[in-house]
Amino acid sequence: MLDFLTSAVFDLVDQTSRWLEPWCGSAATAVTVVLFTLAVHALLRPLARREVRGEADRSRILPEIQHLARRHRGDPRAFRSAVTQLRRDKGVSPFAGLGPSLLQLPILVVMFNLFVADSFGSRPNTLLDDGVLGARLGAYWPSAMDGFSPGPVGLFVVLLACTFTACWFGSLDAKLRADASPTALPGHTRVLLRLTPYIPLVFLVTTPVAACLYTTVSTVWVTVERWVLRRRLTAGPKAGPVQDSPAGTEMASSTGSHTG
Repeated sequence: MLDFLTSAVFDLVDQTSRWLEPWCGSAATAVTVVLFTLAVHALLRPLARREVRGEADRSRILPEIQHLARRHRGDPRAFRSAVTQLRRDKGVSPFAGLGPSLLQLPILVVMFNLFVADSFGSRPNTLLDDGVLGARLGAYWPSAMDGFSPGPVGLFVVLLACTFTACWFGSLDAKLRADASPTALPGHTRVLLRLTPYIPLVFLVTTPVAACLYTTVSTVWVTVERWVLRRRLTAGPKAGPVQDSPAGTEMASSTGSHTG
């Protein structure tokens, strides 16, 4: 299944890069990877919205779960049953919102295999020799820097800076949400929440350049998308200005005439 998916993505990337080559030159494949990443996240946007809503729903019922834990202390079976009933009543699933995270894992594996495999069946992998700013898409850092040439080094610095900035904002957002939690979180949980957003940095230094492009664009997209969705969810519907109804206006004028 994975080989079939990788072969299909190879055909898509190869054909798209050929179409973009007159405009993008040698960077056509790199541009295709970026466009492919944006397209994937655009398709996953409804799931991302559900993910953020699921996080908000789980945070909303957390105080009630804490109360049930105190009530059923010493009776784990009764606690689990009460929590299950609470989630059913509130319409909150413990697995809500895990879709985007799970769906991105096979995509990242496909992007990794796409620039590691020498061939797909009987066809040679022609994407390995493509590059951007002098860095081969199939190479790893620091060998992709080509003797620390300005182009590859600059590309790595830009990718690292963008990824780190997005991870830092993700970590800060996790800290703010932990501070705003109605119940105090354990210290190790708070540390884990703050360190988890930095995981993309590991992929950035252990995967080929093409996968690094995917990682950076994906991390920046997810950070901005979650920030926007959480702001919209927190703001909620705003009430419009109150307008006098015709009946109210007529009553007020009638009252005024009687008063006069």
